[in-house]
Amino acid sequence: LTPILASSDILVTHLKEEPWAGMAQNINRGAENLNRRIDELLDLAKGEIGTLKVWQQPVSVPGLLTQVVSEMQPTASSHEQSLELEPPGELPVVMADEARIRQILQNLITNAFKFSQKGDAVKVRARQENDNVIIEVRDTGIGLTEEEQTKLFQPYERLDAEQRRLGGM
Repeated sequence: LTPILASSDILVTHLKEEPWAGMAQNINRGAENLNRRIDELLDLAKGEIGTLKVWQQPVSVPGLLTQVVSEMQPTASSHEQSLELEPPGELPVVMADEARIRQILQNLITNAFKFSQKGDAVKVRARQENDNVIIEVRDTGIGLTEEEQTKLFQPYERLDAEQRRLGGM
């Protein structure tokens, strides 16, 4: 993937005429998505064997949410949906692994798009509750039963796979 990513970055930078610029952006976005998926699979494997490292550092939650929502806007548009960030106001800086929080948010937002209808809005918000910062991704999708919620974090578990037939991690 490295040569595809590097070459597509150069194409995106230099191609300005349509439809070539749009094609270069699609190739670049696809390669980045594939690279992210490979990283997720590697992280999953590392988590299973106990070698996944978590690097805590000070993280500005409003800044991180703004970046993730901005990065996910093209995906929202491609699904003919909207992605809205409700301003979180004052939140403390938290000690967290920014890359892992970003990965979780991207997965939650992607799932929200998958299970919502065209024209729907996916909303991201954060608030402080006692000593915790709570981040929420809200959508208008079909939701999960209580039984499905108990299986949600089981490795290799697919929820209602026959009806959903959608990819994902």
